[in-house]
Amino acid sequence: VTNNEGTTDTIYDAVYVNPNQFIPTAAFTYTLPNCSYEPVSFDGTISTTPPGASPFKRYAWDFGDPASGAANYDSCLNCGIATHLFTSPGTYNVTLSVLNVMSCRGSVTQQVIIGQSVPSAAYSFSFPTCQNNPVLFTDHSTFPAGKDIVTWEWYFGDGTAPVYRNAPAIPNVSHVFPALGPYTVELRVINNFGCVDSAYHSVSLTPSPVADFTYGIPCAGDTMHFQNHSQQNNGPAIVYYDWNFGDPASGNNTSNQMNGTHVYADSGSYTVRLAIANTTGCPDTIRKSIHINARPLVEFTWNVGITNNQIAFHIDSTIRNLGAVGYMCHWNFGDGTYGDGHNPVHTYMGSNNWTVTLTVTDTLGCSGSISHVVYVPEIPMAFYSSNSPVCLNMPMYFHDLSSVPSPPFGYIASWTWNFGDGSPTVTINFPNNPNVCHTYTTPGIYSVT
Repeated sequence: VTNNEGTTDTIYDAVYVNPNQFIPTAAFTYTLPNCSYEPVSFDGTISTTPPGASPFKRYAWDFGDPASGAANYDSCLNCGIATHLFTSPGTYNVTLSVLNVMSCRGSVTQQVIIGQSVPSAAYSFSFPTCQNNPVLFTDHSTFPAGKDIVTWEWYFGDGTAPVYRNAPAIPNVSHVFPALGPYTVELRVINNFGCVDSAYHSVSLTPSPVADFTYGIPCAGDTMHFQNHSQQNNGPAIVYYDWNFGDPASGNNTSNQMNGTHVYADSGSYTVRLAIANTTGCPDTIRKSIHINARPLVEFTWNVGITNNQIAFHIDSTIRNLGAVGYMCHWNFGDGTYGDGHNPVHTYMGSNNWTVTLTVTDTLGCSGSISHVVYVPEIPMAFYSSNSPVCLNMPMYFHDLSSVPSPPFGYIASWTWNFGDGSPTVTINFPNNPNVCHTYTTPGIYSVT
């Protein structure tokens, strides 16, 4: 020491210093959660301090996770219990430092291993995504060994109820959206430790075309025309058509034309399918059941008429119920002329073989036809001779010289004589002798037929 006058004095003594006398012992335990996205709990209150150095003034934590930012550190009076959410699975060096009332420090470092315990949700969905058509969702989620996914939850974002799949069921699903969207679809997966992960995709739909068609009168044996009436429905152009006529036995059961045609050989019920798709591949399909009606059966007979070159035709009512066709009977007489009705009579210009066709249409609109070759016979050649002139009141003899063509054109069946004087005609039928005589009672010139 030195006083104000500059005088000094010194004293010496021995001091014993124990550097570990008040140093605390830092220690902590920790509890790992089931899922790595949950915080780890740390307990540093098990740290101890020598007698006379209590209590602790501060706990300071360094979680060895700098990626967590400011949350990597925690220091306060009451931080003996702490939690930390690690940024990712890995190995972390966690350090606890403690400070007691004697300002002595102690610290400890432990390795904390955060394992991968959370499943990774992932999925894909089918293309194209088409309105009114199911979209297929395929799960691609993964999980760590021993931490199996046990539940898949699908949320479609369109107000419909979620769909749940529990192992061992197949998690893939399909869904039909009510409109074009877009919709945010979530797949949520849960493993056997209760750990959850989700994946999201936005799904927008393309307008699907609307398939439709009409068809004509369905009659067996006729070419059935199917008229396509499909609509784009505000979507892209329709470029694909696939017809199936439901008649595999025909050997020509399909078509890729816009409008289909098909001939059904037999009557019966058939299911016709039209499948279409637009340029994005969005499809639509329509099926219609059609009934093919049988063709009406038809037959006719004929006979020679009462005048030259005349033929009388008769529809055969034993084959066809006339009530089912009414007067829808059309005749083609084969000579460029036509007629209608059940029993027409037609006069030809001359003898010949004529192909006559009768077509009937029933009340269902189906038509049937039959053709026959009809022979119109040649007319006989009338001719005679007489002993004209003769005297009044003397018989005049008429000798028949008429003829018919050679067989098979028949024979003359009757002769009718008109003597031109007002007397009654004379008719002679085969096989009687056609030659006659007649006595005129008044002089004159007569036209004899």
